[in-house]
Amino acid sequence: RICSCAGHKFSLRSCIMSPDGKKILTASKDGTSKLFCASSGECLGSFDAEAVLCGANFSPDLSKVLTAAQDGVAKLFDTHSGACLQEFPDHSAPVLSATMSFDGTWVLTSSSDLEAKLFETNTGKCLRSFSEENGFVTCAQWAPGGRQLLLAFFSGKVAIFDPASDRFVQEFVGHTDCVHSMKLI
Repeated sequence: RICSCAGHKFSLRSCIMSPDGKKILTASKDGTSKLFCASSGECLGSFDAEAVLCGANFSPDLSKVLTAAQDGVAKLFDTHSGACLQEFPDHSAPVLSATMSFDGTWVLTSSSDLEAKLFETNTGKCLRSFSEENGFVTCAQWAPGGRQLLLAFFSGKVAIFDPASDRFVQEFVGHTDCVHSMKLI
C-alpha cells in the first residue's frame, strides 16, 4: 500500500523514515517539519522552524525532532506538543544537518559555513566548533552507537572525535582532495 503525506505549502527538502518504520518526518521550504504515520499518511504533528528547512531528524528515542534551517539555526521540538524546546543558533550560514547523540546529551550540526558544531542539548550551549584548527569541515555525523563524531575535512582528512574526552581519537589520511561523504560501519 502506498500512502501520501500531504500538507506542506512548498517543496520538500528532506524526508526520512523512523528506524521502526512507523513514522515519516519531512522538512520543507515552507519552514515546517511534519510527522506522518507511515501506514495511513495522517499528519501526527507539525513543527514550525520559522525558516526554510534544509533537513530534519529524529532523536534516538523518537520523542523529539531536530530541524536544520537556512537561517543558520537548528531547533529541537517535542514530538507530542510541537513546542520548541531549544535553539542552536551559532552558525553564520544554512545548517545542513542536525543530529543527536545516542544518549541525547549532545547535538551535532554541520553548516555551509564549513563548520560543524557540538552543542549541549539541554542548554543549547556550543561546546566545540570544528573548523579553522583542522581545516573546513565538509561532512559531520555521529559514529555508530552515537557517542563519537565522524568528521571529514576539506584537506582530505577524516577523523573520529570523542566528546566525552574532548579529543580526536583516530585520524585517517590518504586522500589528496576533500572528502564529501563517509560512513563508519
